[in-house]
Amino acid sequence: TSIAAVSIPAIEVLIAIALFTRFFSNLSRARKIGLYACTILMALFTLYVGYMLKFSGGLPCSCVGIIQNMNWHQHFYFNSGFTCLGILGIWLNNKQGKVENEVLALN
Repeated sequence: TSIAAVSIPAIEVLIAIALFTRFFSNLSRARKIGLYACTILMALFTLYVGYMLKFSGGLPCSCVGIIQNMNWHQHFYFNSGFTCLGILGIWLNNKQGKVENEVLALN
C-alpha cells in the first residue's frame, strides 16, 4: 500500500508533465503518451470504483476537495465522464496529427 501511495501521485505528475510538454516545445509524442496514460489511469480507477460499488460493503473514502462531497455512485459517473473526455482527447489529438501530416506532405 505504501508503494501505491507514493507511486500513483508520482505517475500522475509525470503524466501532467507529458501533457503540458506540448505547450513548451513541439513534442507531440509526449502529449500522445500523456493522453493515453491519463485515460488508462482514469479508466483503471473507474473500474476500481465500479468494483468497489459492486462487491464491497464498506466503502472507505480518502478523497479531498470537491470529490470528498460525492458518494461512490457520483464518483463513478465523474470518473466515467473524465475517461470519456480522455478518449475524446486521444481522438482529437490523432485527428490533428493526421491533418498536420497532410499539410507537411503538401509542402
